[in-house]
Amino acid sequence: MSHKGITIPTSNFSEKITILLDAPILFAKYASMKMHVGVTLFATAIVVACTSTSPQRRLLPKPELQGHRGARGLAPENTWAAFERGLKEGATVLELDTNITKDLKLVIHHNSKLNPIICNTPDGQPVEEQPIRNFTLAELKTLDCGSKRNPDFAEQTPSPHEKLISIEEFFEKFKKTEKENPQYRNILFNIEAKFPDVPDNKDSSSVSKEALDEFATLMAAAVNASGYAQRITVQSFAIEILPLVKAKSPHVRTSALFQPTYWQGFRMYIGLGGGVRDAILQKAIAVKADIISPYWLYCSNDFILKAHENKMLVIPWTVNDTKKIRDLLDRGVDGIISDYPNRLHL
Repeated sequence: MSHKGITIPTSNFSEKITILLDAPILFAKYASMKMHVGVTLFATAIVVACTSTSPQRRLLPKPELQGHRGARGLAPENTWAAFERGLKEGATVLELDTNITKDLKLVIHHNSKLNPIICNTPDGQPVEEQPIRNFTLAELKTLDCGSKRNPDFAEQTPSPHEKLISIEEFFEKFKKTEKENPQYRNILFNIEAKFPDVPDNKDSSSVSKEALDEFATLMAAAVNASGYAQRITVQSFAIEILPLVKAKSPHVRTSALFQPTYWQGFRMYIGLGGGVRDAILQKAIAVKADIISPYWLYCSNDFILKAHENKMLVIPWTVNDTKKIRDLLDRGVDGIISDYPNRLHL
């Protein structure tokens, strides 16, 4: 990886935005030899922007410790092995993703296409990137999504022959685990509704009303049948689905997800992101979300204050660095989503 320019090829959003945010640092090093005064003013602006208000008191008695895709940093994502590991590492919330299959089941899988990085065919070959919607649940369950270690997570332990599971199977397995382990009786669930036509930082207005209604109906049916509705949050980047789910399952919490473009991330980093932050707050308020769940960079003191003033919890994603985790908790966020739930106990 090189810092020669900002458009460095990588598939990881956090890595891309981190590279982008390094740009001012590199600029400052160069400019310090030419424009000492200018750099001083630039640095002062960042300090002022980051300390505009005091840290806020969170709305919850204790922050929610959410295991992202179970515990993606430690076990194969969105498999039962990852959810078990998340529980063992002290996650108080299990976060997971759902897609609709060809036979209208909700399968637990992040990408809306098969992912060759994490799944193999029955004969041990990497899967082809084809839409999840092209396959029945039974066909998807023939895949091995546990034998391969994701190269982005060095601490991940493979779990050979793990199968994809439906949301119904997830709750069946959890009920058994909860019965055997009473300490898990207060575990919560955060379930994302994924749409193939909604890149995480794009406008979701392209999703048809029919697609939103279909997913909301399937999600609400699964939630209501689970017996855990009061312990479930439904989240999505396609935030228009949230009131539809709430109407069909009134006891669930809803969470509006947001991810910045690289340019928006840069503006926030240099202290010019007030409008960027306010825009997503207004969107979350418009759909009456209980939670706003943005990329962590949004979470300035002002942002947290405004969300709390509107009775919305603030739960950023995906935070793996312990210093960032500590800083966000000190600022008053109501929870953190992390690939490493073991790092959340600070």
